[in-house]
This record gives sequence, structure tokens and C-alpha cells, in this order.
Amino acid sequence: MWQATRVWLPAAPGVSGRRVSDVERALAAVPAGTRLPAVVYVHGCRGLDDDLTQWAAVLAPAGYAVFAPDSSASGDRAAVCDAAVPYTRADIPRFARREAEVRYALQQMLTLSWIVPESVFLFGFDHGGVVAAGWPERGFAGIVITGWTCTSPDVRGGLATPLDRSVLAIRWDDDPLFRDPAWNGDCEVHLPPRPASRSLVLEGRGHSTAASPEARAAVLRFLQARTVR
Repeated sequence: MWQATRVWLPAAPGVSGRRVSDVERALAAVPAGTRLPAVVYVHGCRGLDDDLTQWAAVLAPAGYAVFAPDSSASGDRAAVCDAAVPYTRADIPRFARREAEVRYALQQMLTLSWIVPESVFLFGFDHGGVVAAGWPERGFAGIVITGWTCTSPDVRGGLATPLDRSVLAIRWDDDPLFRDPAWNGDCEVHLPPRPASRSLVLEGRGHSTAASPEARAAVLRFLQARTVR
């Protein structure tokens, strides 16, 4: 799984979007003394799509290394992305496997001498947002949730993130995936007592927030306020 993880590095266009297995030499050649904050991006139901590439194009120029595990590399059958509901009971075991992928990616990232352990963030979109909202461990400096409402008529609703870790949640007010009131909530009600946490509801219609200037600015402010270099 680690070998299939996609990577973006600041000021390294030759690395951007390639698999770890293809850029191991470049990762090992990062100059001594370099210290980079990092983001683990957890993709949505449809895999490594435009949401990832657009966010990577924001985060890497801002100085963040981006690592995106590819769940399709596990050999799992592809998720069925149903426009009527965000996920079904059949996806619950898949979320547990996605969590294991994130955990392993983080372990491997921390073997890189230039990653700042105190400045690694979790960023989840769509199904990845469900994973991020349910992340109970303290290995991340902060958590960003996009394209998810923390609201479910079944399991995996709410927030399980550590109470001492800040959360930024972003969604559109008119998201076609959350037309059903049973899914159409707001992470804001679950944020307390997490410090300096925020729910941003964008005006307009959409699912991915990556193209929104307001969302981009909010994410960068959130990360930069918690980044140690």
C-alpha cells in the first residue's frame, strides 16, 4: 500500500502525483536539514480524483508534503458510489481497512527524516471524510473534513477525533449527496470541546470543495496556525 501512495512535494514538480515506488530515490535525496510539514489525504468513494489533485496544487506550493494512499492498491473490489446515499452498510468494513491504510502511511512517513512529526495533518474527503471524522488517535496535529456532514442514520456519524485536536469541517450548503435529511447535518454540533475548531458551510451547490477560494483559504489558515517547522 505504501508503495502505491501518491506524493507531492514543495518545489519538486518531478515528484508531483507519482507513486512512492517511482520516486523513492527523490524522497531519499531530500537535502539534510529540510523540515516539511505534511498532509495525509484520504480520498473519496471515487478514488484518486480531481479533489486530490486540486488540493495538492494548493498544499504543496504552500510548503506541505502531501501523501495520498490509494485504496484500490489493496485489491479490494471498488466501492459502489451511490448518488442516493453517502455510504451503505457494505462500506463499514471498508472504512476500517481505510483506517489501517492511513495508519501504515503515517508510520512510513515518519521514517523520513525531513517530515516534522508534530506537523502532520489528516485531510479526508467524502468517504475519506468519514474516515477522518472517525479517527480516534492523536498522531495528527489537526484534522480537516470535507464533503461530509458528521451525520448518519446508521453507524459512523458524529466525531471520534481526540478532544485536544482541532477540526476544520467544510461542506456546501447544497450538496446533492445530502438531500436526505437523515444525512444532511453539520459537524459543528459535534466540535466542542475541541479547541479552535470550525465548521464552514459554503454558499452554493457542490460536493468537492477544492475549487472554492474560501475553502482553500480556510484550510491554509487552519494548517498554518498549527504548523511547527
